Amino acid sequence: MPGRASRRRSGLTAGPVPVISTHALLGIGGLAVWGLYLATDEDSPTAAVPPERHFPRPVIVIHGIFAIVTVALVVVATFSGGS
Repeated sequence: MPGRASRRRSGLTAGPVPVISTHALLGIGGLAVWGLYLATDEDSPTAAVPPERHFPRPVIVIHGIFAIVTVALVVVATFSGGS
């Protein structure tokens, strides 16, 4: 097939170069902002209470339910034999 051969020669990814480049730039920019935040943060991380202590119990339960449902759906999709 001519379309397949030309697609393979164009590169390793199927996405357009601007999309891939934008994704990489946003990722690098996010890491830079996070690094800047860590470098300029005035609060001591050891003195702060971990945020995990402030989550309401319903949020934790809902998160667990979504996790279990996600794993169940992946198992069903994997072993269902459908296309």
